[in-house]
Amino acid sequence: MAASDITPPLSSSSGAVFEWGLARILGPDGEPRGAGFLLAPDLVCTCAHLLVGQPQADSAAPDVPLRADFPLLADPSAPVATTVAKWRPADDVLVLRLADEVPGTTPLPLAGLDVPPWGIEARVYGFPETTRTGVNAHGVLRGGEGRGRFQLDAGQGSVPLAGGFSGSPVWDVQARAVVGMLATRGRAGLEGTAYLVPERRLALQEAADGSGPFKGLLRFEEEDSHLFHGREKETEDLTEAVRVRPLTLLTGQSGTGKSSLLRAGLLPRLRERLRAAAGDRLCVLLLDQFEEYAAAPRAARQVVTWLRELTDVADTVPGRGLRAVLSARHATLDVLAPALPAAERQAALVYADPLSEAALARVVSEPLRTIPGVTLQPGLLQLLLRDAHEAQEAHGEANCLPLLEFTLAELWRHRTGGRLTTAAYEELGGLSGALAGHAQATLDRAVADGAADEHAARRLFQRLARPDGVGRFVPDDIPAAELDEGQTRLARRMVREKLLVWTRPRNAEESGELLRIAHEALLREWQWLGDCLREGAEFRA
Repeated sequence: MAASDITPPLSSSSGAVFEWGLARILGPDGEPRGAGFLLAPDLVCTCAHLLVGQPQADSAAPDVPLRADFPLLADPSAPVATTVAKWRPADDVLVLRLADEVPGTTPLPLAGLDVPPWGIEARVYGFPETTRTGVNAHGVLRGGEGRGRFQLDAGQGSVPLAGGFSGSPVWDVQARAVVGMLATRGRAGLEGTAYLVPERRLALQEAADGSGPFKGLLRFEEEDSHLFHGREKETEDLTEAVRVRPLTLLTGQSGTGKSSLLRAGLLPRLRERLRAAAGDRLCVLLLDQFEEYAAAPRAARQVVTWLRELTDVADTVPGRGLRAVLSARHATLDVLAPALPAAERQAALVYADPLSEAALARVVSEPLRTIPGVTLQPGLLQLLLRDAHEAQEAHGEANCLPLLEFTLAELWRHRTGGRLTTAAYEELGGLSGALAGHAQATLDRAVADGAADEHAARRLFQRLARPDGVGRFVPDDIPAAELDEGQTRLARRMVREKLLVWTRPRNAEESGELLRIAHEALLREWQWLGDCLREGAEFRA
């Protein structure tokens, strides 16, 4: 057997992690067909040819019952039935869904390599015919080859990379991550060589439109409820309040995610409750960002008065009838005071307070679970939480959440393979620099490309916010019909980059679209915009 000139890798603490995610794939007869590994708690990645000998690129997955177990656990698991979750025969990739998660197992992270690896020591594990329990092998990675796969040469003293190793994770013992999946072995003089599917082709793909699990500066909608995390308690509190109270006021500082809580938290939970409770029949009116109505205090108080009259039922029945929910920043409550008695106002309040560190950790990590094979580089979560805490303390407006969401969306766009990296985070300028840097770079490109000039950009952005009377600015809308040709070109560029958004008029009798800043965090973090607004403040009332 040919061997490379390296010695076997020393054991490391990564071995235990490898063992917790290494799977054995069993055929209908209970005999091992090869190996696999956990991409997610209930998903095992292996080779498509373990299901059928040589699958055609356009073939459908055959109905062959496979099972999987985890023989390297301290307490080996019983075989678990599987179904096909993903079938990609062109890449020789098969993802199996376990009927039940196996206690003690852990998904293996993907390395996120930029280039084909050279000289990296790797560990593999297989189940050749000579041993049902399996055997370790090791080797060195020797870069890419013509079919888009990576080459692995068996290490000195390693057992042969023979049949039974297909589907094994190729484990970088230094990086403690999967660099690929063993798929084929060399023949005719290349018996000491094997070839692996690169890890970038193993991670399950995101949505068809290329969007990731983070929303950036956009709010979460009802269809994003599976990505919305960190507000579980507030969601339950708000849902129960709406069930039993005619009027509910959701309040919190700017940047706490009240709009997302209404749409991705409250609405899905209400629908679940209504389906589960046959007697519940609710009609709910949502008025989001009510602070903008409060710019006209008399009109805002009149709206609250009407809502009280609409929902005022002497014997309110929990789960039945008309309900109204308003969201607004804290300062708006003073404007509404004359229309809402203090005791009634206090009873109606639900608070969206700044998120705790544990909740912020869920905001970062939980959405990634929807895309198996994608992970955070070790240490990145702690770095994000540290900077989020500093941003929250520095600004005092709980504005770390929009900054965090935007930065996560940018990290997703700049991910390497299946990993969000600290290198990308540093290149973005950290939490506070990511948003401002993206906005400024987008504007600079628009000016350089001739989509707008500096003067037109200033005139546009000076109309997108107005003074709030206490030294800051709040978003304002511009009817699309009022934009000139240059402003329209710039607006479209900014909308494409998620910095501005088109919205519908709040008055149903009005037509056309309105242009709006995507999130108030831009008003705080983008220096160019702040300077622009201060220069134009004397012209705004």
